[in-house]
Amino acid sequence: MSLQQVSEPGELDAAFSRMKADGAQAALVLPDLMLADQSSRIAALAIEHHLPIMAWGSWYVADGCLMAYSADYGVMQHRLAYYVDRILKGTKPGELPIEQPTKFDLSVNLKTAKALGIVLPQTILLMADEVIE
Repeated sequence: MSLQQVSEPGELDAAFSRMKADGAQAALVLPDLMLADQSSRIAALAIEHHLPIMAWGSWYVADGCLMAYSADYGVMQHRLAYYVDRILKGTKPGELPIEQPTKFDLSVNLKTAKALGIVLPQTILLMADEVIE
């Protein structure tokens, strides 16, 4: 296992090269707002280095990464608006309950799977909330 940390997007090229040199066969992009707008670049590097990527947001899959499994951000944004409304109406933040996501989405990019030479099991495709062909 090769753990690669980047402190700025400019380090992505080197991180992918190190992963490949270390024998990585796949990579997981952990939630990090610094990388949220780097999904297209990460997808391109993944194809270049032949590394399947599992990411934390469906937009990564739309931009060419193999898979993503994440909370439903639409639902989370709705709940965030509810919390902001409550705070603006005088509720102290410490009085609001902590919530965790209850709905998660699986997204798969079949075009990327084909480019990487991966045949995804039918069970994965049937479980997916979104399949990009």
